[in-house]
Amino acid sequence: MKQFLFILIFTLPFLFGKRTPGVDLYLEDGQGRNLIAYKQTGEQGKATFGFLDRGTYRLLVEFPKQTGKWI
Repeated sequence: MKQFLFILIFTLPFLFGKRTPGVDLYLEDGQGRNLIAYKQTGEQGKATFGFLDRGTYRLLVEFPKQTGKWI
């Protein structure tokens, strides 16, 4: 699981462009019933979850409200 999170953290910024501060990250168990951890990305747009047990997790990402013109 730690390998997956490492890959996820370092791959997503390259796939989607700029990092975004203030993003809410919710880590739930595999069934989505229990909240395991909550983090918010910092000024650099980064966050990590440490000390996770082996198993399956769901990562929910809630971006802050966007401003500007919509196309």
